[in-house]
Amino acid sequence: MSPSNSSPSNSSPSNSSQNQPFQVGDTVVYPTQGAGKIIARVTKAVAGQSNEYFEIELMKGSMRVHVPVGSPERVGLRRITPSSEMPLLLEKLEKPDLDLPMGWTPRHRREQLLLAEGNIFTIAQLVGTLYRRDVEKTLSATERKMMDDARQMVVTEVAMSLEINLAEAEAKINAALE
Repeated sequence: MSPSNSSPSNSSPSNSSQNQPFQVGDTVVYPTQGAGKIIARVTKAVAGQSNEYFEIELMKGSMRVHVPVGSPERVGLRRITPSSEMPLLLEKLEKPDLDLPMGWTPRHRREQLLLAEGNIFTIAQLVGTLYRRDVEKTLSATERKMMDDARQMVVTEVAMSLEINLAEAEAKINAALE
């Protein structure tokens, strides 16, 4: 069984609200950037055509992004993982490690793909894998950035899901990794 198949999917039964339309106030995850909250619906003119967008304020750096109301799935927007699944998510930081290629270039490509897919359980497993690799032998600067980016995605999702601050989420992740 592949590592991504061993993790709950983002459309698991506990996420049955996944098929409901997004609304202002929903907590969501924008792939590669992490968790945030839909703060408004805005109309913007793009290429001379008016379109409606969700305005999402991301937890990381208070950055804002706009996602088309009519096709949020196109960019991979999804609901935050329920708090009931956080214990399982934190367990994914522990072993088993992901089976990644030995060569740097194919390994880096695979890590990028895992991040882009946006499955938070696999991303947590990637964080754990890279953390242990860093302890055994120091990561390259590129892989360290990959680990830091993936870790931030997990931190923001844990914080939003459990309604705690980033420092508390970071402490939970550190405890799971130690």
